[in-house]
Amino acid sequence: MAKETTTCTGNPSPADNFDCDGNCVNAGACGIAGVTVTATGSTATVSYDSNFPVGGFQFAVSGVTLTGVSSGLGDAQFNSETGVVIGFDFSGATLPAGSGVLAELSFEEVVGGATLVLSDGVVSSNEGVTLLSGFSGSADVPGCQTDCA
Repeated sequence: MAKETTTCTGNPSPADNFDCDGNCVNAGACGIAGVTVTATGSTATVSYDSNFPVGGFQFAVSGVTLTGVSSGLGDAQFNSETGVVIGFDFSGATLPAGSGVLAELSFEEVVGGATLVLSDGVVSSNEGVTLLSGFSGSADVPGCQTDCA
């Protein structure tokens, strides 16, 4: 079977893995995702920016003791002993391409403050293609103002 060539009106043919407007159409070749984290005294927001829908994620959290996680993906879980956080959706739901919230974390307040660290992160597309692997990030967590208990 011959390879189909796309010709763009008024433009040369697009580069492999891209459409006529220069958008990536192959997550395995040019899919990307970025992750950032911001924190308050007992919560953190892990945000993403991706050119493909996000179907799942996993990362490790250190520096705080996790007490909860939520995500727009239906099944987000964490292990408070290891700090591993994972999110996906058995029904196949995804987070949309673009920018948004990957996960909301909650954790115990820390008397003198702390640094929340994300490591060993992976973000995948709705088809299970890795968009970002090995990411890390951190955020300063302010100490509680009074007795943390």
